[in-house]
Amino acid sequence: MPPLPNNLNSASLLPIVEQSAADGYVPPRGPYIDYVGSLAARRNSPHHPLTPSPANSPLPVPHSPLAVQRDQRSRLYNMPLPTTRGEMKQRGWDAVDIVFVTGDAYVDHPSFAMALLGRLLEDEGFRVAMLSQPDWHSCEPWRTFGRPRLFYAISAGNMDSMINHYTANRKVRNDDAYSPGGRIGRRPDRATLAYCQRAREAYKGVPIIAGGVEASLRRLAHYDYWSDRVRRSIVLDAKCDLLVYGMGERPIIEIAHQLAAGATVKDLRHLRGVAYRLGAKESAALAESSPLRKEQIAESTPSGSGQGEGAAHSPLPIPHSPFVSPPLTAPTITLPSYEEVCGESAPAKRAFCTLTKISHQETNPHNAKRLVQYHGAEAVVVNPGALPLTQAEMDRVY
Repeated sequence: MPPLPNNLNSASLLPIVEQSAADGYVPPRGPYIDYVGSLAARRNSPHHPLTPSPANSPLPVPHSPLAVQRDQRSRLYNMPLPTTRGEMKQRGWDAVDIVFVTGDAYVDHPSFAMALLGRLLEDEGFRVAMLSQPDWHSCEPWRTFGRPRLFYAISAGNMDSMINHYTANRKVRNDDAYSPGGRIGRRPDRATLAYCQRAREAYKGVPIIAGGVEASLRRLAHYDYWSDRVRRSIVLDAKCDLLVYGMGERPIIEIAHQLAAGATVKDLRHLRGVAYRLGAKESAALAESSPLRKEQIAESTPSGSGQGEGAAHSPLPIPHSPFVSPPLTAPTITLPSYEEVCGESAPAKRAFCTLTKISHQETNPHNAKRLVQYHGAEAVVVNPGALPLTQAEMDRVY
């Protein structure tokens, strides 16, 4: 276990909400988040209330931020996650921590990512609700459970919504395998965009975490078959606070625990497997501090880098947290910008090929580099992916 920061002592490592507001407990910030916010530090804490997990497992053992007792949790495990306000009240809850929004019917089975992640967070002691196939024409369904204490977790579902709706010939499909009775029309085109928009309208200020296959495949500028053009990163179009791509078990647990401990969304930018937006001021500051941004280099990356033309290595310091963050020394690649890849000219098509090549090369979480792509005055940052789960973690998750 690493040494504690100078301004912390072992008493600071009590479980996040085992102390109540009545005891004068205030969720700590700063060094506490940096230290106890890591899964490894929480797991090794001498004050952890439950049996430690295997020594090689970055996932924390279950504990209850809401002081849910074991017998209560056992009873709740036999019930599906609440999908209506009435079901939430049956559990004795007046509010929830996390609302999952999905374009699929709610099937409480691990082959459905939202159900699996919801159960995993429930096992962590969080109050989780499921908003399945909501009517996206207004934000009222997003208010079903009241204001979520932590965040909305949004996914188009197990299948890309456009592939779900249309054949390769752009003909409307006759059924939806992930809807009750195979009925069509129960989710919008580009569902992630619509769901994120309604979440913002429902409750301003609630963090929005997007994920799923639709968001993961669109985290950078990408070719869109349906409109036959290159579209911007979905992080910008959806205006989500974070995008979790790939396997989300580790990132979503860390996100939930750190937000519960008082962290802000910006405090979570160091996590593996996430992408996020930099605003104009942050992007300008990054460009000034990155002497190798593409506009400032003559040809391409240094010889032997294997990245091809149009990419640049640049520093982007990110705080380090064991198991869930890439190393501080991880280099950053600046990709061809959206403006460079979206045209019809030969240089634009070559730049798009470079973008595609690098994004595929940097998918191995053990050696991937951080990626930055500028979109006008803004930028999208993609951290290296989450590391594979251990056997013990797989056993727990499934």
